[in-house]
Amino acid sequence: MENGGEGIDRLDQLPDHILHHILSFLDTKHSVQTSVLSNRWRSLWKNVTHLNFNRDSFTSYPCFSRFLKDALDAFGGDDSRIVKVSYKERNLWRRTHVRKFHGIMKYAKSHHIRHLRIHSGTSMRSNFWDLVGSFLNCDLDTLELGRVSVVAPLDWMGFRILENLAMEDCLLHCYSEKDIGFFTNFPCLKNLVLSDCDFVHAKKCFKVYGPQLLNLEIQGMNLQKAPVQIVAPKLKFFSYVFISVVPEFSQLSLPLLDHANIGSKYALHSVEEKKAMVTANFVNLFQGLHNATSLRLDYHIIQALSKICDGLEHQPCPFTRLKCLKVPCSEESCTIPPQLINYFLKGSSTTNPAAFLQFV
Repeated sequence: MENGGEGIDRLDQLPDHILHHILSFLDTKHSVQTSVLSNRWRSLWKNVTHLNFNRDSFTSYPCFSRFLKDALDAFGGDDSRIVKVSYKERNLWRRTHVRKFHGIMKYAKSHHIRHLRIHSGTSMRSNFWDLVGSFLNCDLDTLELGRVSVVAPLDWMGFRILENLAMEDCLLHCYSEKDIGFFTNFPCLKNLVLSDCDFVHAKKCFKVYGPQLLNLEIQGMNLQKAPVQIVAPKLKFFSYVFISVVPEFSQLSLPLLDHANIGSKYALHSVEEKKAMVTANFVNLFQGLHNATSLRLDYHIIQALSKICDGLEHQPCPFTRLKCLKVPCSEESCTIPPQLINYFLKGSSTTNPAAFLQFV
């Protein structure tokens, strides 16, 4: 990188601690490769705070395996600065590869790693218990999972100090005869994000109980018509993005809710014979969100609500603190039926629809 044609290397002008931070975002393989740039760069990679192991960065698994061992040895000292470890491996479902991954878990436990990210890069989901079952009671406060299969509640034992959990494209099993809350064993959990996950066993109730939960985001989750119960007495932010069907919210207890975001990945189709069910599901949802001061509804939701305006018109509006209704639509053609606006304005202290409704 040059400055004014004088041949000044701007990157090389940065202080060491900034370069350490930048290298922490790279694959560990690429971070190590910077050691050949100059004498100054020879040891910079040893001060990264994030180990990022990605099988796709290597031509063969033996090469990846050897590099993994050498890297863990290099960062194995008692004064290790590592706070986060990421691991992505396309064949993580294979037994031999799982045994190699156990080296990561052993390292994480012995070095008190606080942040762990595990991602299986293919359509074959790895079993979470196989990966971490023998390394429970870790010091993790943040766990990110991608394409793994989890069984409740067994798999969550040993993660009672976890504060942040993010799951993407995971399979959630519930084998018990009773309705078991899938996220009930996290007394310290503050942030939960579920993206494009599948919930197995449609007859079960999908429960989230979070005594310390502050933020909950659920997007594109396939619940297979399972009722939803969410009890989070301290929750401040709630986001739910449907796939195509409005779930049945049998219980929503969110007494301290401030902001809510409701959306849909696709247009919601409410045929005539299902309008009553769709209306009831939306009414139950809004009753659970009644403490929100700010509500964001995407345009697919607005379109679905527009089809059931006659059903909502005679329903009491549960919102008592709502100050603004946000609709993400920049086109001038975006319109909202007056009956729908009146429904949300019923319980609001705002009397000016122009100030209440915000297109963002």
